[in-house]
Amino acid sequence: MRHRYLYRSLLLLATALLMLLAMVGLFFYESHRIIAADEEQRQINVMLPPLRDAVAGMLDAETGQRGYLLTGNPLFLKPYLRATADIDAGLDTAYEVMQHYHPSYAVDLERAIQIRRDKFAELQQIIDLFDAGQREAALEIVQRGEGLQLMNGARMLLAPMIEALRERRLQISAETHQTLQHAKWLMVVASLLLITVVALAIWLLMRILRENDELSLRLQSDATHDVLTGLPNRRLLDDLLPTLVEQARRRASLISVIYIDLDGFKQVNDEIGHAAGDVVLKLVAGRVVDVLRRSDVVARIGGDEFAVVAIDSDQRETRELAKRLLVTLSAPLPDEFRQYGIGASIGIAIFPAQATTVEQLMQAADQAMYAAKRAGKGRICFAGEGADSESAQS
Repeated sequence: MRHRYLYRSLLLLATALLMLLAMVGLFFYESHRIIAADEEQRQINVMLPPLRDAVAGMLDAETGQRGYLLTGNPLFLKPYLRATADIDAGLDTAYEVMQHYHPSYAVDLERAIQIRRDKFAELQQIIDLFDAGQREAALEIVQRGEGLQLMNGARMLLAPMIEALRERRLQISAETHQTLQHAKWLMVVASLLLITVVALAIWLLMRILRENDELSLRLQSDATHDVLTGLPNRRLLDDLLPTLVEQARRRASLISVIYIDLDGFKQVNDEIGHAAGDVVLKLVAGRVVDVLRRSDVVARIGGDEFAVVAIDSDQRETRELAKRLLVTLSAPLPDEFRQYGIGASIGIAIFPAQATTVEQLMQAADQAMYAAKRAGKGRICFAGEGADSESAQS
């Protein structure tokens, strides 16, 4: 189970990593689109003003020329002179950018630049004739309308170009706004998904850690407790009893070990199987626990053997406790086991009266239990006393 959770957690973390990489990739992709759109807008902003100025400048030049021819006032030439200098510089810059931005527009722009030059050359010729006193010759050139045709031709080339660039700039603005909105929502959704996946992965890892802790506790419990009955086992009793004996030695108090061996239990195992025997053992363990005081300790130390350690219990109190144990363990079993007469033989040793060490105490209680069995079973026997001390009927 833990391996499956670990695999799922690692899979989720890998998914989170892929999502993070996808988010980074998306960020760079959208950033690249925005940067490219910004660069295109910058190029359009470089080209568009000179193109508009070129159209307006040609009109200013034409107007200035006519005003000068009609009035002879040189002030009318100022727009013409200003347009000549500004437009040349702006169109050259626009042409350089247009060559990279839109090669086909660059061809049209080059033609428009040449037309503009031809138109301004005609304007200059007319002004020069007028300044030389050849008014009629200058008016004749104007009346032929060649300059108007040149200006219209340039306007026909530049006007669609200007309109297309304006539309493209608006389109870029709309696309950039849409890209930002998409990126924002994608980032929000991806972030929520990432947080969810990471949280789930962490939850699975925490579950694995929790199960590992539970397993560790269970293994520790299995090492010190009987798996079948849940009671402390012989190992835990061997670890605990020296401490209890030492405490009793310091306080000059008593400790009794009550050694219990079930009578008739082998018949249950032999006739109806170990599974039934396990049921009886759990039932017996429960009965023993119900009889004990809170300060007493009980352990299963063998197949059908139990040991009870009675703290601060003299011989009289220990005898009463052993009687209660004998009675409860001799009580009839449930219906499915009623035909089997389960009882107990109990041996008791008291520290320090019958033993002064842990080993002596356990050995004395064990010998007393065997003495009770030899006396006919179902009896209580204190170490060093007669084998017929107590029975279940007494």
